[in-house]
Amino acid sequence: DFSLDRLKHNVTLVNSDWTGAHVQKFLGVTTRTLYPPVADPAPGAPWTERRNGFLTIGRISPEKEFERVMAILARVRERGPAVTLTIIGTWDRHARRYRDRLFERARSLGSWIEFRQNVSRDELRALMATHRYGIHGMREEHFGMAPAELARAGCIVWVPRGGGQMEIVGHEPALMFDSDDDAVGKIVGTLTNAGEQQRLRDLLAITSEQFSTAHFMQRVRDLVRDFKD
Repeated sequence: DFSLDRLKHNVTLVNSDWTGAHVQKFLGVTTRTLYPPVADPAPGAPWTERRNGFLTIGRISPEKEFERVMAILARVRERGPAVTLTIIGTWDRHARRYRDRLFERARSLGSWIEFRQNVSRDELRALMATHRYGIHGMREEHFGMAPAELARAGCIVWVPRGGGQMEIVGHEPALMFDSDDDAVGKIVGTLTNAGEQQRLRDLLAITSEQFSTAHFMQRVRDLVRDFKD
């Protein structure tokens, strides 16, 4: 009993403006964006006490492109900054070959890469609170909960230029990359410039407020009120 005409009269919520643009393109449905909330943001440690390392978080599956993240940071290390990478995720049981390839690639690059499997929520929050940087590999991510959580934890986060994840970093050019070369240049430029680090941290502190529980609840109230009116 599906009706596209009735659907067009609904209040349709999406998790990013990017998703909304696709719903409009393919279904002709006007949407409103309601960003998912980060329910329990990590209590970020002072910047000087944080580890000079990167976190990347997500399901261990090919579309997440963890091998791309490793390649980018290996090149960053060649340029000087001795960063580490911790890959945190749950294993996709259908992607064992991909997981094995990641392990092999990490071994070939060195001990600066660490895997953490199926960590508890408290462990994850502790890791986000004590690292300086985050990076996401998946292109065209519809939103990107992990980058949002990292930003809320006070990390500087880089994402591919594409998908709803661009909204998480406020469409800031310095935090979005088109290619591996672009990512390496922007990351090295930030890691070697304390002033740029502070600028990006201040920017993300503002943009990530969109993902607070308070903002989410107020947005839901506003949407319900607008619908009733």
